[in-house]
Amino acid sequence: MIRKKINNIFLKKRINHLDKKIEFYRKDIDVNFIESYQLKTFNKLWHNSISKIPFYNHWKQKFNLPIEIDHISRLNDFPKINKSVIQNYQDLIFENADNTKSVSTGGSTGAPTKFPSSSENIHDFYSNTYLGRSWWGIKPFSRTILLWGH
Repeated sequence: MIRKKINNIFLKKRINHLDKKIEFYRKDIDVNFIESYQLKTFNKLWHNSISKIPFYNHWKQKFNLPIEIDHISRLNDFPKINKSVIQNYQDLIFENADNTKSVSTGGSTGAPTKFPSSSENIHDFYSNTYLGRSWWGIKPFSRTILLWGH
């Protein structure tokens, strides 16, 4: 676990999130458990998305996608959502998103692309970054040099 005196509440949330992820990945987990967890989590997220975000409801109807899947491999049947899809459906993506935060790509490979985000995404990004780094012994506040921001 990462224990260092942290006064900043924002960093405390990030570190707590990271501690939970590191602990989760330290366990020997059965492949069936992982697939079951992924399936349950996807179905919950998918149901929430198609009921609250007009774009996903449209996508479900357009491609006749199921309300839920019975095996994680069924995700292969879903069409890919790439940058051009996101650019083409901006109106539906942000239709009911008055208070939704957004982030934008830099546009180095073309037009900048805006997509929804949340403060939870920031904690996830941070903890996922340091989860991977923790496997190499790198912890938050370790002295590091980052090449290309990664």
